Amino acid sequence: MSKKRTYSDAFLRYGFVNLPSGGEDRPQCVVCHKVLTNESLKPSKLSAHLQKCHPNLQNEDQAYFQRRAVALKNIQFGSSGIQAQKLQAAVEASYFVAYKVAEQQKCHTIADNLIMPCAYEMVSKVCGEDQAKKLSVISLSNNTIRRRVDDMASDILSQVTTEIKESSYSKFSLQFDESCDVASCAVLLGFVRYVHQDKIKEEFLLCEDLLTTTKREDIFNIINSFFTTNELDWNSVQQVSVDGAPSMMGRNRGLRGLIQAVNPEISVDHCIIQRYSLGSKNLPGNLKLVFEDVLKIVNFIKSMDVNSRIFRELCKEMGEQYQVLLYHTDVRWLSRCKVEWLARLCYLADIFAELNSDDLQLQGQNTTVIDAHHTVTAFLGKLRLWIRRLEKGVIAQFPTLDQTNILVSSDSMKNAV
Repeated sequence: MSKKRTYSDAFLRYGFVNLPSGGEDRPQCVVCHKVLTNESLKPSKLSAHLQKCHPNLQNEDQAYFQRRAVALKNIQFGSSGIQAQKLQAAVEASYFVAYKVAEQQKCHTIADNLIMPCAYEMVSKVCGEDQAKKLSVISLSNNTIRRRVDDMASDILSQVTTEIKESSYSKFSLQFDESCDVASCAVLLGFVRYVHQDKIKEEFLLCEDLLTTTKREDIFNIINSFFTTNELDWNSVQQVSVDGAPSMMGRNRGLRGLIQAVNPEISVDHCIIQRYSLGSKNLPGNLKLVFEDVLKIVNFIKSMDVNSRIFRELCKEMGEQYQVLLYHTDVRWLSRCKVEWLARLCYLADIFAELNSDDLQLQGQNTTVIDAHHTVTAFLGKLRLWIRRLEKGVIAQFPTLDQTNILVSSDSMKNAV
């Protein structure tokens, strides 16, 4: 089966527009209106048609063919507008599919390779072959989906920047995070919080690749270029939140220094979520030894596929709810679920479950520093309550530890808390 070719906007310079038919792109000449096959979607073949059939137009610029394309569209859809409505519906359907593909974070080719064949079969079975053929006007090629996603992203960015500039409150806040994706590519993520129609809105602002180094100059240049392109003013920035990396928070050698050099009135703060996570990682010596033992066990099980399979079967035989282990990372708590050693392990599982729960409450859209402060304050209050309960020998607040029925000294657990 031959590979389907896709239309490119660059083909207009040869005098061809796209005319989808039968689920594939086909080039149509804007001069003679001839429709070529999908295999002809090559610059060499399109150029050959122009040289052979319209040699007097070889030196015309793309603007000329653009005008001919508009005229061709008027001829195709006429004054009644009925066909134009069908075309509009097809374009809307194409955008809807592109939106769903992007929303589910799927490969763009899934639209043409899976969604369209399934839709064709469903309509054919339910409504008949004639109705199914009408779906052929919907373009779902890889390039089309990419263009649709880019169009929607540009439109959303335009809406966000317009709302920022037209806000009744002239100031807005930013949050930046430099991290690596699953492919180990460094990216810079940015979020913005501003006032729109007397309501606080929080939107995703930018996602840019850091192609070489991740120094403060690289990060600042990307942000500054984004501001210039979208006509945003540094004087309107009130506060910037970043992580605690030296390239971010350093007053003299970090992004903080460069931002405040542009506008000294900008407040640059350390993100509360990361400060909370870093503070929560300080373990007492006796618990740290247990934690390190657990990490060695986990890493041994995960080091070989056969170890993981044996562990899974062991968990099945024991009737355990969880049968797969996760590696421990610095940005995600591990489910860290001789008698004293086991008691400390159970305690770690319980306390990290609480930390995970609080960490999730610190995140999410429209979470303010007031909300985060209340969450941390409430957790500290729980810790003080648990210490008082431990002094009385009560461990019901730690369900995993409580279920083991292990007797431990209250002083030991109090010190752990």
